[in-house]
Parts: sequence; structure tokens; C-alpha cells
Amino acid sequence: MREEWTSIVAHDLRQPITIVTLTAAALSKRYAARPSDGDAKLVERIGSAAARLSRMIDDLLDASRIEANRLDIQPRELDLPRLVAEVVDRAPNTAGRCVVSVQPLGEIHVFADPERIEQVLSNLLSNAVKYGDAGTDIHVDVASRNDHVEVTVTNRGRGITAPELALLFSRFSRSREARAGGTPGLGLGLYISRGLIEAQGGRMWVKSVPGAETSFHFTLPRGPGEGERSVAPPSAREQRDARDRHARTTAPPR
Repeated sequence: MREEWTSIVAHDLRQPITIVTLTAAALSKRYAARPSDGDAKLVERIGSAAARLSRMIDDLLDASRIEANRLDIQPRELDLPRLVAEVVDRAPNTAGRCVVSVQPLGEIHVFADPERIEQVLSNLLSNAVKYGDAGTDIHVDVASRNDHVEVTVTNRGRGITAPELALLFSRFSRSREARAGGTPGLGLGLYISRGLIEAQGGRMWVKSVPGAETSFHFTLPRGPGEGERSVAPPSAREQRDARDRHARTTAPPR
């Protein structure tokens, strides 16, 4: 009932957000001829806020679909290195920072939904920009492995502590750094990303060395029915135990 309620509320929010977005776009065209007018900046802020809210609604819908096993996945054969290169080119704030490598060189075909893979990669690249050290390279590696292909996104930065790693793929989980720094988000990006990868027969995991590198890995099958055994999301008890461990680790001294 909770998942159904979330899905209904998120779906019903789409209409007013769409109206706000379209109205902001119309006003933006009206003020385009007067770039010095302060009203144009206000309209731009309205459009940006509506776009962020729309992304949050999409995340809530995807999260509810994952819980209900109702994800819309449309897999097909695709050239993964080509898709990765296109996503990197479109990703904001990554210009000149992303280093893409493919092993072996050439086409590597997988069986996956290109739009969902772009959603996952965009989330990982966004996180690499937000939590990595400014100006450092972000490495995106595509490697062929027997019956599957592995993609790795690596950045240098503060890294992720062991207690936070235990909660990283849980719903609404956000790192202490993200909360303290006011970084926008619902804490659903990685939860949804792992759900999307597992729904396509792959798996996702993370490795992090605090103060050094953090790398997110995911695999995709080469063809239908060749996916690896998916890893189930943590149970409610596992999530509660992980939260308790995290609270004990981060509690201020008395």
C-alpha cells in the first residue's frame, strides 16, 4: 500500500509540474529579447526548480516500481563503448575531465536498455563530479569479461567510510558529507541505479579508499539469459542494523 501510495502521488504531481515547466518556457521566450531584465532570471530559476522537482518525481516513481517489481525495461543489443562515449559527451561538468578506456578496443555488444543504462551512467558521473576532487580526472572503463561486460566509474576524493558503504544502496540514504554540504537529492540515485542494473541481469558494487579513489562497478550481459545472478536488495532488518551501526560510529563523544 505504501508503494502504491507513493506511485499515485508522484504520478499526480506530474501534471502541475508540467504546467509550471511549459509556462516558464513560454515566459522565457517572452523575456529573451530583454536579457538585462531581472524578470528573465526569475523565470529561469522557476524552470530550473521545476526540472529538479520533475527529476525527483521520476526517482520516486522508479523507486516504487523497483519495490513492486514493475520496472519498464526494454533491452536490445547495443554497442556499449559507443553509448558510454555519447553519455560522457552529454554529461554536465565533465568536459575535459573524463578519460574513457575500452578493453579490448572496438565494439563490445551487450543486451540492455540504452535509456536505462544512460540513466545509471549519468547518475554515477554526476556523483563523481559532486564528490570528487575538483579538477581531477574521472575514469570510465569498459572491459569485456567472458559472458558479461564490466563498466567502472572512478574518481579521486574524500572517499566513502565503511559505515556509509553499508547503507550506500539503501533508499533515501545520503552520506554525512552530502547532508552537511547541502547537496541536493533524495538519496535514491544509487538505489535506483542498482535496481536498474539487476533488472537487466547484471550487478553493481562499489569500492572506496578514504582519501584516495572511489570506483563504482556494474556488469551487463552479452545476450538474453546470460546475466549474472542478481543480488537482492538488503532486507528491512539489514537496513535497520546498518543504520544502527552507522549511528554508533558517527555519534559524537559524550
